[in-house]
Amino acid sequence: MTSQPDTIVSPCPNAALESAYYSQGLAAFNASSLEAGGFSANLSQAVIAQLTVFGEDEKKHSAYIDGVLTGAGLDLFYKTCTIDFSGTLDTVLAYAAYARAFEK
Repeated sequence: MTSQPDTIVSPCPNAALESAYYSQGLAAFNASSLEAGGFSANLSQAVIAQLTVFGEDEKKHSAYIDGVLTGAGLDLFYKTCTIDFSGTLDTVLAYAAYARAFEK
């Protein structure tokens, strides 16, 4: 394994983590789920649209960082991790709260 400077490698797992979170959450919930959780119909659509944008952005960040590190010959050690967010997907409100915390 090539030596990896922490300042370069540390954002990688974060981008992969957030990408997995949004992907799993959007697979579990939709606008109807948000409405059932107490959001208005208009707000539900807006929240799903924004979460989709966040998820796509994190996929792009992760792919870009992976490409830079691979190009530098560094090991993508975090790619072997399995990230399971099922414990945070119990309710749509919990999912939205965690998503908000990620983006702060």
